[in-house]
Amino acid sequence: MIKAHKIRLHPTSEQANYFVRAVGTARFVFNWALAEWKREYEAGEKPGAPALKKQFNAIRCQRSDLLHKLTTEVAKTSKLVAVEDLHVKGLVQNRCLSRSFSDAALGKLLDLLESKVPRAGGVLVKVGRFYPSSQLCHGCGSRRADLTLDERIYMCANPACSYVGDRDENASLNILQEAFRLVGT
Repeated sequence: MIKAHKIRLHPTSEQANYFVRAVGTARFVFNWALAEWKREYEAGEKPGAPALKKQFNAIRCQRSDLLHKLTTEVAKTSKLVAVEDLHVKGLVQNRCLSRSFSDAALGKLLDLLESKVPRAGGVLVKVGRFYPSSQLCHGCGSRRADLTLDERIYMCANPACSYVGDRDENASLNILQEAFRLVGT
């Protein structure tokens, strides 16, 4: 007989924010530990939980150190930081992209930017999540609604513009232009 329990959480707003930041962490740990356990077992070694825990803590510290160094450098060198207001919790629920977004630690990165940029005297601008940054041409403003995730090269549909370039670079320029518009400069 299989028994199951369903538990419904009613977190406070502070707890909900923590859950959003930590989303995917457990999955990352489980997948990493499983792969490491398998590697050690296939190599003829006897895998041990304390050794895995020690290795994971080292990885976690490296990752945290990298995020802190990156956000500190961005905060020191930039007066205006523009980010896309991503729904991290929703992105992690996407089966195809969840591991990539969990491993990228976007929630932690955004939290660090939110705290460090204002302290350094800069302005952090969040561009709305429904702003079509990857569909717009940064040169002429024409929109390509038929763009799929597989297309990594952006080609402008406007014959007068005919811009061709990296899709992510085009989106970042659009986010920057939108941030300037929102700030009013």
